[in-house]
Amino acid sequence: MKWYEILPSVIGILLVVAAIILVFVIIFKRKNIDRTIKKFGKDGEEAIGSILISYAKENKGYFIKPTILAYNKNKVYEIDGILITDRATFIVEIKNISGHIYGDAKDKMWVKKMGESHFDITNAILQNEKHLKHYDNMLKGMKSPLVSLVVFTNRARTCKINNIPQHVLLLKEDNLWETLTRAETSLPKVRNKKQSKELKNFILENKANNSQQKLHKKITRGK
Repeated sequence: MKWYEILPSVIGILLVVAAIILVFVIIFKRKNIDRTIKKFGKDGEEAIGSILISYAKENKGYFIKPTILAYNKNKVYEIDGILITDRATFIVEIKNISGHIYGDAKDKMWVKKMGESHFDITNAILQNEKHLKHYDNMLKGMKSPLVSLVVFTNRARTCKINNIPQHVLLLKEDNLWETLTRAETSLPKVRNKKQSKELKNFILENKANNSQQKLHKKITRGK
């Protein structure tokens, strides 16, 4: 058999090998991108969490880090944090999104603009409203002034959301401390240090067990 007779077969094999290598390269790059995105998200949450921990200490309050909570046996929800002060309870939702964010508080989706491109993103206010409802149900009649605290990391260039409800604080990371201070000065004191600690302990007592956490993570990954 002459070399030119087997050339097509050789070329075919080389093309198949090249295609396989290309697939592995794409998968590897995708995993690296996913890891980078997760790292940015985690870093953003940790930076804001550090601010809230410091704020809680200075104001004799408590900050509960991101956790999964459960109540009524089968009700499970995840929060980015809870800030407890003597004036209110802040349910925290952290967003680590780049670009210009705009929309309306009542709309299901908002818009993220990057250059000339536009992308739909979930309405963070409505998302956190579900957490507020879960939290309120979990308290079983224990009344506590609730504030929805939606914080965008500084990766967001601007956040322009219309018709924000009165119980919602929506802001960027660099305005967090100042906005919290200003908001709290307008609220009356509703509990003392002991009552704040009792509330913190009650919340932590409702932390989801391992099986509930695994089930919740499995469900959320499937969405």
